[in-house]
Amino acid sequence: MTRTDIKQRRDNPLGIRGFTGSKAFSQTKGFTLIEVLVALSVLALGIASSAKILETGYTHLFATQNYTQAAHLAHSHLSILRTKRSFEELGPEFQTGEYDQHFQWQLELKPILENPFFKSNIIKNTVLKNLGEQPENELSSLFVPVEVELRIAFENGAQSRGFHSLLIVEKPIEIQDAGLAK
Repeated sequence: MTRTDIKQRRDNPLGIRGFTGSKAFSQTKGFTLIEVLVALSVLALGIASSAKILETGYTHLFATQNYTQAAHLAHSHLSILRTKRSFEELGPEFQTGEYDQHFQWQLELKPILENPFFKSNIIKNTVLKNLGEQPENELSSLFVPVEVELRIAFENGAQSRGFHSLLIVEKPIEIQDAGLAK
C-alpha cells in the first residue's frame, strides 16, 4: 500500500465514491433553505393567481348563461305578444310575472297615439300588405303603434336586462270611434 492509499482509506474508511471526509458537506451541490422558501412562495403565488383567473372565468360564464337565457325568454315573450292583433289582447299596460324561480319579468306597453310611424313608406307598405290593401286614410284611425319594454331580472333582482320592441295593433274600439269622428 502506498501513502496515497493509506490517506484515502483514512479519509474514506467505507470506500464510498465522492466521500472525502469532513469536506464532504461543504462541497455538496444543493439548495439552501432560503432558496427553497423563495421557490415555494413563487409557486404559491402562481397557483393563487391561477385560481383567481378560474374564479373570474366561472363568474363570467354564469353571467353569460343568465344573459343568454334572458334573451331567449324575452324573444319567446315578444313572439307571443306579436301574435296579438288588438290592443285589448295585449292586456294591461303594466304587467309582471315569473318564468321560474330565477327569472322575473316586467312588461310595459306604451301606446303611441301620435302616429309619425305611418308617415314612413316602409311601415305603411308593410301594414297595407298585411291588411290586403286598405286605404291609407283609414290606417291611422284603425291601428296604433305600441312601444313594448320588457325587463327580465335574474339573480334575485340583482341584475336585469331590458328588451324593446314596437308592435302595430288595432286601436281600442273607443279610440277608433273617436278617430273616425274627426
